[in-house]
Amino acid sequence: MTENLQLFILIIGLLGTVGTFLIFHFGAIRRAEKRYEEKLEHEKERIRQLELAMKELEKRDALQQQTLDSLNNLYPSLQKAFAKILREEEAK
Repeated sequence: MTENLQLFILIIGLLGTVGTFLIFHFGAIRRAEKRYEEKLEHEKERIRQLELAMKELEKRDALQQQTLDSLNNLYPSLQKAFAKILREEEAK
């Protein structure tokens, strides 16, 4: 009876030790997983902000290109107007 009781106590002690280890181990894994998820969300937010900044830059670039195109179209008209003004001044 004493040996059975000792064996039973040993088994309960081992199960408790293994159970405690597993609970601690998987708890640590869950905590690490949660930290990585938080980091991942933070990085996703940074990527969203960069995407918004890129869209803003693309809009500004498109506006600058449109302005340059308008100036290129306007230049010949301005050149003709200045030439006409110069001819009128020379005629006076």
